[in-house]
Amino acid sequence: KDRSGILSYTSLASGAGVARNDEIWNISEIGHTLYFQSFTSVYIYDYNVVKRVAAPSSMLFFFRVGDRFIAQAIDQGLYWFDGSAFDFIEGSEIFASHKVHALIEFSPGEMWICTSNDGIYVFDGAGFRYLDSEISGYLKEASCNAGLAVNDSLIVFGTILRGVVLCDRNGRILDAYDYSNGLNNNTVLSLFLNSEKGLWIGLDDGANYLRTN
Repeated sequence: KDRSGILSYTSLASGAGVARNDEIWNISEIGHTLYFQSFTSVYIYDYNVVKRVAAPSSMLFFFRVGDRFIAQAIDQGLYWFDGSAFDFIEGSEIFASHKVHALIEFSPGEMWICTSNDGIYVFDGAGFRYLDSEISGYLKEASCNAGLAVNDSLIVFGTILRGVVLCDRNGRILDAYDYSNGLNNNTVLSLFLNSEKGLWIGLDDGANYLRTN
């Protein structure tokens, strides 16, 4: 607000070295610091100044894991990002050609890395293995677009072709919802879990709400 109480616009991009036509795709906050992810960079704002950190190559996706991030660099693989530099994750070359659409962290020793059409991989912090399961096969056909854990034993995925699908920790499918049994359409763009474990499903056409309990 200015002195008269009117809200005025202040651009954070001014003087931040933002590339022409750069687009912001994700915004996260860790410890009173904001991280803006574009295809080319991460812009870090501590409520005083904006600092730009260039990515190793164009970034498709950027996921928060604890107090740092995992970024996918096109044609390279996965990188840790600690807020100041990118560090390549050994063995992640398999994701140079597999688009990652969701990352689900159960513990530091178990993360599910969910690709759009190549199933799910488990990352234990040191290496990757394919999760040979019912849900991996399903997502290959349905095109995974989002995912999250409701709790330690219930996982939900949003797809491009078949709405939402729920599975357990072993990858066994428990239920599925699409246009035929409740959703407005089959294309899921985003998922959000509220404090009451209610699932908001962002669709290509509106939104739906699912009580997971």
